Formats: sequence, structure tokens, C-alpha cells
Amino acid sequence: IKRNCDALKLSCTGEFIGWVIQDCSTNNRSYAEVAAAFLHVSVALQQELSRHWFGHIDAEKAKYLRHGIDDILANPPFGKEAAAAFPHVIADAARAGNCFGVGQNDACVFHLMRVLERGLAALATKFGEPFQFENWHNIIERIESKVRKIDLTFGPEWKTEQQFYSEVACEFMFFKDAWRNHVMHGRTEYDDERAENIYSHVGAFMKQLARGGLIEK
Repeated sequence: IKRNCDALKLSCTGEFIGWVIQDCSTNNRSYAEVAAAFLHVSVALQQELSRHWFGHIDAEKAKYLRHGIDDILANPPFGKEAAAAFPHVIADAARAGNCFGVGQNDACVFHLMRVLERGLAALATKFGEPFQFENWHNIIERIESKVRKIDLTFGPEWKTEQQFYSEVACEFMFFKDAWRNHVMHGRTEYDDERAENIYSHVGAFMKQLARGGLIEK
């Protein structure tokens, strides 16, 4: 009980239990005295708990949560392959999962769009396009124009590369029209089902970018 109190920052009850433990360890207390002490502990615990707010997270949602930097690094939200290629998305990906876990679905989608920003920046860099202060639509259109010009001069795998980058650019345009513009401008509210679907879609997409060789610069 004391360990739990310490973990939950229930300092008053934790200190009281510490005193009870020490007292019972150094003095020959009767059963009745020990029982009375634990009755007082129970009352103190209930009183201190009433001054805190605790929430319950469903087990199905709890799997999206990350508990501190060690947990995030050991178990990155979109997998180690995507984390290695895009290390700066890890924090937003973790925040997206935490927001989904506690029912903040709009915030979840917002952080997922920040994840996609990193992916689009990598794609823009690949094709020598400026990104930082550019409109998504304009960037994607310019990238698509360059993708269409991929030919034999790009090497023997040019058709495979053209297909990959065409699919990626098309996905970014979809993300922009379906989700990014709406969440950034407060046009849509997201329920659990939609937020979870977007989370899964963005995670799979970031893995796809990493496997295709795109990385942060």
C-alpha cells in the first residue's frame, strides 16, 4: 500500500503508513492495536484519494499509451523502422496515442498531422522542393510534376521508384483534403472510430515511407 501511495503521490497517507510500519516493527503491538492502526490508514487513504482525480482507461485504448521517454524509445508508436527514419515524429506519435487513450480524439488527429508534416518534408527534400513555409497543395503538385518526369536517367529501377513516389504523393494529397485541412481549421470533430482509423493509417504510411528509403534530413 505504501509503494502505491508513493507512486500516486499520496504523501500524507504514505508517510502515515511508514510510521505504522516502523511502529509495528519496533514495538510489540497487539492485534487490536494493529487493526486500529490500519483502520486509521484506511480513513486517511480515503480522505486523501478524495482530493485527487483519477480516470479509468479501457484496456483496448491503453495499448496506445506510452509512459515516459524510456517506454517511447523502447516501443515507438509506429515501430522502430519508422522511428529510425523519422526520429522527430516519435514525440508527436506518442502524444497522438496518449490523446486517443484519454478520449481527446481531435488532439490525436492534430498530432498525427504533425507526424505527416515530417514525412512530407522528407519527400520535398528528396525532390529539391522548399517546404517550411509552403502550402501543402502547392508542394504536392510540384512533387507530382517531378515524379512524372522520372525516366531511365534515374536508373534501372526507375519504374518502381516512379510508382512508389506517385503513390506517396497521392496519399499526401488525400491526407490534406480528408484530414489535415479540417482538423487544423477546426471544421471536424472525431469520434473514437475515426481517430483510431486515422492513427492506424498514418502509422502504416510512415512505415511505408521508411521502407521506401525516405528519411529526415
